[in-house]
Amino acid sequence: MSTNAAESVTEREVELKLEIAPADLDRITAAMLRIGTPVGDTTLTSVYFDTPEQALWRGGLSLRVRHDGDRRIQTVKADGGASAGVFDRPEWESDIDGDTPDLTDGDSVLVESIGKKALRRIAPVFRSQVTRTAALAGSGDTVIELVIDHGTVATDDVSIPLCEVELELKHGDVAQLFALARQLDNIGAVRLGVLSKAQRGYLLLAKSSAGPSKAEPVLLDSGMSPAEAFVVIAWSCVRHYRLNEAVLTATGDAGALHQARVALRRLRSAFTLFRPIVADDQHARLRIELRWLAAVLGDARNLDVLIGRAPDPSLLERLQHERGAAYTAVSEALASVRARRLMLNLAEWLTVIRHRQPANDQDRSVLAFAVDRLKRLRKRLKTDGAQFADLSDDDRHEVRIEAKKLRYATEFFTSLFPGKKESRRLERFRSALESFQGILGDLNDQTTGNLLLLHLGLGNPAADTGNTPANYAKLVEEAVATYADFSSIKKFW
Repeated sequence: MSTNAAESVTEREVELKLEIAPADLDRITAAMLRIGTPVGDTTLTSVYFDTPEQALWRGGLSLRVRHDGDRRIQTVKADGGASAGVFDRPEWESDIDGDTPDLTDGDSVLVESIGKKALRRIAPVFRSQVTRTAALAGSGDTVIELVIDHGTVATDDVSIPLCEVELELKHGDVAQLFALARQLDNIGAVRLGVLSKAQRGYLLLAKSSAGPSKAEPVLLDSGMSPAEAFVVIAWSCVRHYRLNEAVLTATGDAGALHQARVALRRLRSAFTLFRPIVADDQHARLRIELRWLAAVLGDARNLDVLIGRAPDPSLLERLQHERGAAYTAVSEALASVRARRLMLNLAEWLTVIRHRQPANDQDRSVLAFAVDRLKRLRKRLKTDGAQFADLSDDDRHEVRIEAKKLRYATEFFTSLFPGKKESRRLERFRSALESFQGILGDLNDQTTGNLLLLHLGLGNPAADTGNTPANYAKLVEEAVATYADFSSIKKFW
């Protein structure tokens, strides 16, 4: 994927984090040293500090002291979680004496965040220890630092391995940063990283097992432009997807597959929601690729749902066989160059959007944009949903898609409506909408399951799964009732 020169990011430090498999470490290291001028190997130990209740982390900050030979470097970073694999965040760094943080600066960001009293209670909470290999690559006005870290992140009780590449654009054209990432991907598989070392450490402290991750709240500022808000939302979806993709690849967990698919649905919904602002050639190409990946996951997910509805042991055995084939297709897709490049291309596009102002995004706040889009989506759903009992299956499916778009838009824009009255209305609105969408999902599962069984030639759908016309009719009645509840709820904006 190329980036137009007019849209290139220049003179901006941007760090791209990539995860690599330990088996590819030597090949990628050798390639990196051929591409750039070696800087050398260093062993780095970083000790992270916080209060017992993790006040700094809850305030969006991490504090570490890095041991680099005889140097002690204190670093405070703002949490970059929402930026997924591209970390472009504020940080404050200084050399200090000793192994504990220097907190003598009364005006420091730490004091402003949690206060002097809390700072007096900080202590080490976890550490990372890595061997770092670095090189500098340059071409004309562009300079990129390449760093490979491999080692561990550890608490007193447990540790996890770490193997990642960081590409930092010191200055120049962001397109060359991503071109370099693709060059490395030709040598060994690289995947967009979404966790900083600090985030890995705090997950260890929480004793979070490798399982499915749900979408995290999206935090927007009402003063943002729509394009800026879109980037925050899209990165949140990318992070949601990558966290679950990693679990799915490692374990084949059905819950992780479901959440990865939800993340892609949310991302595609954001693409549609913000199309008037961000649409360009890349937007169109990325939509096609996201639709492909979502479809691969969807085939496996449909079988998971159908298996849950199949009481007959012989049918269940046959469906399990089909599920195995579908999950093999998922594994092959996730391991493909196409899927890896999709994430890199998406990251590049979002990085470019973040640092430019679309012509149709001038002098408009995201709050005004949100109200306009929510109004349109609600009006369309109310109009089409009012005729739900008389619609065809295809038209009912379209109503389900409209409900889903409105729900995702509501989730994306929740933080823009913080008032007590707004929050109460929002909660009632969201609850009623989720109930309506849930019934529509049950209807879709029944229709999809029946079609899937017929397609596979695996039996009589109604007899084998209970997806009878009578059950379908009952669900339609429930959908009409839940729609009536939803349509009576006041808007929250």
